Amino acid sequence: MPELQQSRAIATREKILRGGAEVFSKKGYEGTTVADILVASEVTKGAMYFHFPSKEHLGRAIVTIQTDVIDSFEVSNGQPAAQHLIDVSFRFAKALLTDPLMRASVRMATEGHGFDQEQHHTFETWLHLGSDLAQKAIIEGDIRSTWTALQVAETLTAAVNGAQQSSLIFSQYADLVERLCALWKMLAPGLFTPKGMKTLRLHP
Repeated sequence: MPELQQSRAIATREKILRGGAEVFSKKGYEGTTVADILVASEVTKGAMYFHFPSKEHLGRAIVTIQTDVIDSFEVSNGQPAAQHLIDVSFRFAKALLTDPLMRASVRMATEGHGFDQEQHHTFETWLHLGSDLAQKAIIEGDIRSTWTALQVAETLTAAVNGAQQSSLIFSQYADLVERLCALWKMLAPGLFTPKGMKTLRLHP
C-alpha cells in the first residue's frame, strides 16, 4: 500500500475508533447503532466496514485500547514503586477525564457485552502491572510485607474500579480525583509501612 494511502487508512481507522468511542460513551454499546457511529465518525459505511466488519468488531477494538494505555503506565521516572502505584491511579483518572477512547474502553470492559476474552485480558493487564509495582514496593520497604503483591493488586484494582464506576454514575468523573484521594487516605495506614507513610504522596 502506498505511503499516502496507508496514512489515510490509518487516519480513517482512528476517526472510526474515536467516533465509535464517543457514541458508546454516551449511549452505551447496546444503545448505539451503526448509523450513530457513521455520523460521529463522518465516514461512509463502506469505509467503516473496510476497517471493522461489524459494530462488534469495533467494540472489541475499543475495549483492547485500555490495555495499550495500561502498558504506557509502566514507564516510570525513577520514583519509588509505591509512588508509581499511587500515581498510576491518578493517570488513569486523567485518561478518563480527557480521552473519549479510554472512557468507552473502560465502560465497555466493565459492562461486558459478550467481550469476555477482551474483558479478562484487560483486568489481567491491570493485575500484572499492580503486582509488579507492589512486589517492588514491598522490597523497597514501602508496602507492608504482611500482604502479597497479588493481594495488593487485586484490592487496588477492585477499589479503583469501584471509585471510577461510582464517579461515573454520580458526576460523570468530575469528582474522580477527589474520590481517589479519599481512597488512598483510607487505605494507606493498612497498606504502607511507617517509612512509606512519611514519604509517599497520596494525591496528584
